[in-house]
Amino acid sequence: MTRRDLISGLDIGTSKVCAVVAEAGERPRVLGVGVAPCEGVRKGVVANADRTTEAIVAAIAEVERASGVKVEEAAVGVGGDHILGENARSVIAVSRQNGEIREQDAKRVVEAARSIDLPDDRVVLHAVTQGFVIDGERPVRDPRGATGVRLEGHVHMVTGATAAIQAITRCARRAGIRVRRHVILPYASSFAVLSPDEVERGVALIDVGAGTTGIALFSEGAVRSSCILPLGGNHITNDISIGLHTSVADAERLKVRSAHAVPSAVAGESALRVPGAGSEERTVTPETLGSIVAPRITEMLEFAAAELRESEHYDRLGSGIVLTGGTSLLPGIADVAERVFEMPVRIGAPVLLDGLSETVAGPRFAAVIGLVLYGLGSERGERAALVTTVSTKVESISRAVTQVKDWLNDFF
Repeated sequence: MTRRDLISGLDIGTSKVCAVVAEAGERPRVLGVGVAPCEGVRKGVVANADRTTEAIVAAIAEVERASGVKVEEAAVGVGGDHILGENARSVIAVSRQNGEIREQDAKRVVEAARSIDLPDDRVVLHAVTQGFVIDGERPVRDPRGATGVRLEGHVHMVTGATAAIQAITRCARRAGIRVRRHVILPYASSFAVLSPDEVERGVALIDVGAGTTGIALFSEGAVRSSCILPLGGNHITNDISIGLHTSVADAERLKVRSAHAVPSAVAGESALRVPGAGSEERTVTPETLGSIVAPRITEMLEFAAAELRESEHYDRLGSGIVLTGGTSLLPGIADVAERVFEMPVRIGAPVLLDGLSETVAGPRFAAVIGLVLYGLGSERGERAALVTTVSTKVESISRAVTQVKDWLNDFF
């Protein structure tokens, strides 16, 4: 098997590092999965390089043992509230005298949109094509073959803090992994949990992880807005720890095993044991635990709703809201979300690939499965062809040019 037959995804999260290696084909086949706890990342950003590197090494070692192949490169997920998404537009004159719009015109207008002035501390991660307008009045998705004198391109630009991106890159390299591409986590997750129909009809993906919440809004086949909030499941854990005077570790166990986002749904159930300081132990009702969890869940979802409402496409979400990420497993969270958003909500689990164990097939692993699908360009990952990715400023210009060429070949 040659290396180009394989694709790897690496999700470096606040609570865990997860690696997946898969074999390309008509139906991708997962060869191995590796998961390791991570204590070096805070809110999606590397806070301790040594601990982060150790977690990557452990996850990679596990995936290599499971797959029997050596992993040397991977598509890597990027989180943190330093990620910013904004829509940009550019206009060019059509190059041919007869007005026929060719591939090179589309390339030039996309590159013009990408050529925004950025401060030295920021770098472009994605430039996602949303569509084109010919002569200011004819919106089209594929302008090739049409005629006009002016071509306008609409692009969703995603940028990140250079220092944060470079920190992730360095940790990966220290672990022996070359970063093939950086992909923001909500966009990666979308490849694993959203259907083409949802992306077309309009849908908002909310990926609630341990330290951050990634948001991406899709409509008419393209991403329209994206951001990452510095809120996640760890905030719920901390609230439980403070409210019940127990350790963070015990609070996490209570959250995972017994918490509910709707306190009334667990009224009357058996009392829960809560470890205290030293050997002390007491009991609380599940409803009491829920009364601590519910306000934080509501707050997180309201922040997400406020971000989404900034988009002009918010009222076009024909497919509603999809929640994914580890915190989406909290019972009752979909009910709370439906109340906050006033639209249908479902929990998004990643598509089941051949060879993927059910133990790692839930929402917690949506991002890393999405990274694999993004790289493979499979049926659910075809939207990857709409992205031009520039990983960091330290990568060579030749790689950037190659990616632009690949994007054009796939898109057209």
